[in-house]
Amino acid sequence: MRLHNLGFLLCHSVMAMGGIIPNTQPLNGSLAFIGQPATPNTLNAKTIFFPSASLMHEDSGNTGSTDYPGPLGGNNMSLFSQEIVTGVMTWGANNTMTIGYADSTTLARGIAAIDPQTMEILATWTPPDTNQTLSLGYLEYLLETDEILFTSQEGHVYLIRRDDHAEKGTAFTTVRNIDLTTIPSAIDDGESLLNAVMDTAGNIWYTTGGIPGIGSLYAAQTSLTLGYITPDNQVHSIQMDGQTIENGIAVSNTTAYIVTGPTAIGTEGVPQVGYILALTSLPSSGGAGSNGGVQTLWNATYDAGSTTKLGAITRGSGSTPALLGDDYVVITDNADGRINLAVYYQGATERDQLFCTVPLFGENASANDLAATTHYDATTGFYTVVVENTFNGTTMFWPNASSTLDDINGEWNNMAGMPGGTFAIQVSADASASSTAAPCSVRWTSPMTVKANPVLSTKTGLLYFYTQDEKLAVGGIYVWYVVALDWRSGDEVWRARMGSGGAYNDNWLLGGLGSDGTYYQAMLGGLAAMKDGSN
Repeated sequence: MRLHNLGFLLCHSVMAMGGIIPNTQPLNGSLAFIGQPATPNTLNAKTIFFPSASLMHEDSGNTGSTDYPGPLGGNNMSLFSQEIVTGVMTWGANNTMTIGYADSTTLARGIAAIDPQTMEILATWTPPDTNQTLSLGYLEYLLETDEILFTSQEGHVYLIRRDDHAEKGTAFTTVRNIDLTTIPSAIDDGESLLNAVMDTAGNIWYTTGGIPGIGSLYAAQTSLTLGYITPDNQVHSIQMDGQTIENGIAVSNTTAYIVTGPTAIGTEGVPQVGYILALTSLPSSGGAGSNGGVQTLWNATYDAGSTTKLGAITRGSGSTPALLGDDYVVITDNADGRINLAVYYQGATERDQLFCTVPLFGENASANDLAATTHYDATTGFYTVVVENTFNGTTMFWPNASSTLDDINGEWNNMAGMPGGTFAIQVSADASASSTAAPCSVRWTSPMTVKANPVLSTKTGLLYFYTQDEKLAVGGIYVWYVVALDWRSGDEVWRARMGSGGAYNDNWLLGGLGSDGTYYQAMLGGLAAMKDGSN
């Protein structure tokens, strides 16, 4: 997973100074809407994972799906935007919006409460210690408590409560600020804290890691530490040498699913393996009994290949684990030639833990730095898993005070060199030996090329992507569209123009859907939104 959402940690954006995001290139005769308005083709409701939370990939299981509606499309769609530096978008139980945020004036990173209708900033929070570098790509909003969980690279774990009934309006208060560097064995020397998520026992699972492909924010590491923090701040951890973590965590109840990859140091040109692990916490019985600890329920290896793929930022798997109900957990590997979707049984089994693999994309033009999007169809008994090809992906843009308009509209925007492609794989929910169904097979393919994860609406049956006009991009004009694909068939239903130029480049940031069906897209220039009907 390309810490795609961490692209917003671009320190500051020369675009984000307040007001509507401008087009930084001409629209060049591009059409505002292409296709036909959709009729809702409702899917069954998504699988609910616990703890109930809103994250980068929508939920604790990282399905990339929501039961919120999305735009149906048409010529009367309305657009609105705000030049506010935006990272991951999360949603509260009362349809509140909380984002990873950077102040465009002070450059301070934190979180912000946003009015989803006006994009007005209602409240902000930044750490009291200005030496902390927040890892706001991995932001978890816990719906039952209105608490937001995130970390700093330097080793702090923050739990911040949002209160929308404070005396002076919306406010944030600090619930916990845990400094792991003061706890023996919590973080090894030379490691950076990467992410954290909560389980239903109240344990905070965390990992160290690094993603050197996104620039100097994360240095390559040669070891990793993973573990959990109990509600009373006891820490239990394990270390692994020669491996690192470049992705997020999936959680279902008290089980955490984590994928590791080989260190990028000294492994180029040498075949490597990575690991996927299912972990839980050992109970603490007190006295002379167990004092808790990390229990490995199962672990399995995957093919990490012999090199970092062209345009990739991860040495091993580029995908955060995604759960398929309570049956499977999926990642993509980093095999040479063609990568594979790897489907594992979620629970420990005496059989091979690997259920099936499916080769993806073209030979020697296959990579993935995005999490899969998953959904279960109760009428067919199959899961569908959608994966995008990010081979030869464009670089993230890191503007500074000397960046010019030519820089913003530069070649870094051009996705024409990406072979692209999106595959939908169907996975049988019946894993019994008596099943006659093919366990895993390609359901449909699409030429859709993107740099950031799409989002699925079960209400409309549409999968929403953000991409550019490929033909105009060849000539150096970058016009950006929201595109709706039919989840069942993979057919493009419509595309609607969001804007033009580098300001509208998603810069590997995610989009999302609000409760009223508005599509939101974080981008270099700030935050833009699209919805049906006129304002």
